[in-house]
Amino acid sequence: MLAALSDGSDVGQAVRRDSHENPGRFHQAIELRNTKTMTNKTPATPASVALATTHDPRTTEDAPLPIADDIVVIAKTREEMAVAQRNLIGWIGPKIAVLEQEAVEAQTNLDIATKRKWATVAFKKALTVAQGRLGYYRRIGAALEAGYVIMPDLDGATIAVRTSQQRPRKTVHKSRWSTTDLPRVLSDGSDAGKGAYVDPNMRFEHWERTDKDERGNDRTMHMAKAHSFDSEFAFPVMLVKPQILDAANQAMLLKVFDEIGIVGAGSGKPGQKLRATEQLHGDPILLGRVVNYEGNKRRTCAFLITWWVDTKAI
Repeated sequence: MLAALSDGSDVGQAVRRDSHENPGRFHQAIELRNTKTMTNKTPATPASVALATTHDPRTTEDAPLPIADDIVVIAKTREEMAVAQRNLIGWIGPKIAVLEQEAVEAQTNLDIATKRKWATVAFKKALTVAQGRLGYYRRIGAALEAGYVIMPDLDGATIAVRTSQQRPRKTVHKSRWSTTDLPRVLSDGSDAGKGAYVDPNMRFEHWERTDKDERGNDRTMHMAKAHSFDSEFAFPVMLVKPQILDAANQAMLLKVFDEIGIVGAGSGKPGQKLRATEQLHGDPILLGRVVNYEGNKRRTCAFLITWWVDTKAI
């Protein structure tokens, strides 16, 4: 999937240098599509991006909906990679402008329904969906502007999740057999720059309770309740190299990614907790995910933070 860097340069750094010399070599094909078909298409330019990011739909109530062309970018050389990154940045501005307009309209619809004393459940749901999508693409835009490169979302262990919540919900979980299958932390879709990274596994209080089954016999129920987040998440010792730790730290300081994960570690189950002695396999990749939840549907956009190859494993 990832081609070796022939000159040893880092892909993320190369794209961040943009049009500078020697941006590195990275083979990638990205296809971004939207189900909405737009007419009167106009290619995105740096000027249109600047206008889109400062667009306030409330000041142009009768203006037509902004146009957001969906694009396909393909790169097979270092020069094409830099061009593809600029094209994605040009695409995201108008996309955000369209979603801003949709969010304002959803809020207006809810206000009208509330004023007329109509049922508001559907209108509130539509507003939540619109705001979630807007925040999702804003975070994608922030990652692109920071120079991170979109990559396929590969299975791997999640080491950190970003949330603005101070503590978990006080939900009691019970099971006849055990309380090992407990929920993990989900990102709450906080705006970029907000929240903190925590371990994907919450801290639980465990106890047992005896009650009666349907036949009147005693039975033991295993109970658990989350009481706090774990702010300490472990990097496998194989990751303890200054360049890798620095790349992870810089990504976390940006607070754009909702999840930080490692491809090539653990069993690949989402949310799996890593041990400090975790063994890596393949070509390990540190990636950041932007995540949006709509009910049970999970949408992700993954970005390359850094990757490395130890020739001892070849």
